[in-house]
Amino acid sequence: MGILATDALQSIDRAIQNKDNTRMAQPRFSAGERVSVVRSRTFTAAEGDYRILQALPLERGPQQYRVRSDKESFDRIVEEARLEAVEL
Repeated sequence: MGILATDALQSIDRAIQNKDNTRMAQPRFSAGERVSVVRSRTFTAAEGDYRILQALPLERGPQQYRVRSDKESFDRIVEEARLEAVEL
């Protein structure tokens, strides 16, 4: 690999590191994907599929997503741990 290619890769690598100098994880889901929301006694949501609108910037804490159900007229912010992929 040439010097320019190596320098470019190092620049990209630095750009995806967080303040603690550790690599940031990539979001598990992408915009447009269908997911279901895991509900519990303390977390209620409409049944059915949700569409990922966007992965929110990872500042601290768990990865969060803006999602929307066709059954609701508003968006929800949901942690990644509460989402499951839906096979079409």
